[in-house]
Amino acid sequence: MRTFGQAGVIALMAVTFSATGVAVATGFDVVVVTATVDGKAGHWVTSRSATPEPTPAIGATTPSATPSAEPVIPATTNKAKSVLVVAAVGGLVGVGGFAVAAFVQDSTTGGVSGSAEAMTPATVTGAQVGTLLPGEKAYVTLTLFNQNANVKIRLVSVTGADPLLPTLAVSEANFPYKLTDAVKMKDDTDIRCQAMTFHTTWTAQFQAVR
Repeated sequence: MRTFGQAGVIALMAVTFSATGVAVATGFDVVVVTATVDGKAGHWVTSRSATPEPTPAIGATTPSATPSAEPVIPATTNKAKSVLVVAAVGGLVGVGGFAVAAFVQDSTTGGVSGSAEAMTPATVTGAQVGTLLPGEKAYVTLTLFNQNANVKIRLVSVTGADPLLPTLAVSEANFPYKLTDAVKMKDDTDIRCQAMTFHTTWTAQFQAVR
C-alpha cells in the first residue's frame, strides 16, 4: 500500500488472466497493467468504475465515486496466450506467484586412484643355546628385523612360541625373541650321535600394522 500526493491510497491485491484471455483485477483501488499480447503493447488503468479506461501513460488515478464489483480489462485476443504482465502504481509494486528455478546438473570425476600399503618380509635368524645330552632341552633365540620404513610389524605366529607375541617398530632391527625349550634330544639317543650337528627350521609369520 502506497500514497501518492492527493491521489489517495493505492492498493494492489491480485491480477489474473482468465482462460478466455481476459485479464481480471480484484481487490484494488487503482491498478495500472502493462501487457504485451501478440507482439503489441498496451496499457490499462482501472479503478472501481464500471468501465476500464485505456490510457497511454502509467500514472495514479483517483478512484471513481461508484465502485464496481469486478472490473474487467479486455485483451486483444480470446485465445489463450502467454502474456507478460507488469502491475504498477507509479512504479513496480510487486511480482508474486512465480516459481524460482535453478540450473542443476551432475558432475562426475574420472577414475580416482588408490593404492594398498607395501610390506617387505622381515628378516629372521636363529641360534640354539647350549649342547644337549639325551633327554635334555634347549631354547632357541630368533633375531627379528623389520625392514619396513613405512609400517610396524607384529609377530602373529611361530612354532613353539610364547603366546605373548611382540610388535616391532618401523625399521627396528636385532629384536631377540626366545623360544623356551624349543629343542629336545630324545631319551634313547645312542652314542653314535655324539658331537653331531643338527639343524632346525623356524617359520615366523608377521602382520603389517600402524
